[in-house]
Formats: sequence, structure tokens, C-alpha cells
Amino acid sequence: MDVDDQLLLARSLGASIRAARKAAQLTLSELARRTDLSQPFLSQVENGNTTPSVINLHRIAQTLGTTAHDLLEQSNRSPVKVVRAQEARRYNLGPSAVLRFCVTGTRESP
Repeated sequence: MDVDDQLLLARSLGASIRAARKAAQLTLSELARRTDLSQPFLSQVENGNTTPSVINLHRIAQTLGTTAHDLLEQSNRSPVKVVRAQEARRYNLGPSAVLRFCVTGTRESP
């Protein structure tokens, strides 16, 4: 995952967490208190400036009445980009590896 992909994930996950928090009618302060995480940290997460650890993501999700999987699923809403084989990224998988095709990106919501 390159830096642009990491930034996109952080921003989309943060937006997903913010939406779930608002749907649960919690303030950022209340979410911080219930998860035992700092309000500044949660603000940074929601703004896409950082990503929580797996454990903290589970704490946040549980407090919001959802799962880490659902929060990540909601954040994977960017469109899929199709490219020709000649234009695709090349991956060095070793001398005996053969890469027939590679699909990257995420599903669009129906």
C-alpha cells in the first residue's frame, strides 16, 4: 500500500467512524470517555490524520454498536479503476512466480 492509498484509507475510515458516532448520537468527548481514548486522538482519527490500532478500532466499533469490519467496509467505497495490462503496476514476485492478473481497488456500493 503506497502513501496515497494509506491517506485515502485513513480519511475514509475517519469519515466512517464520524458517521457511526453521529448515528449513535455521541459527542467526540463521550466517545473518548467510553473508549478510554483521548479526544484529540479521536479527532485526529476522524479527520484522517492517523489510523487507530486494531485494538483501538475494535474499542471504537464496539462503543458505536458496530464492528471494525463494518467500519472498514464502509470506508472501502472508492470506485474501481480498470487499467490495461501494459499500464498496470508490475510486481517482482521472484524468478518462478507468474502473475496472470491483478485486481486492485475496492467495490462500489450498489
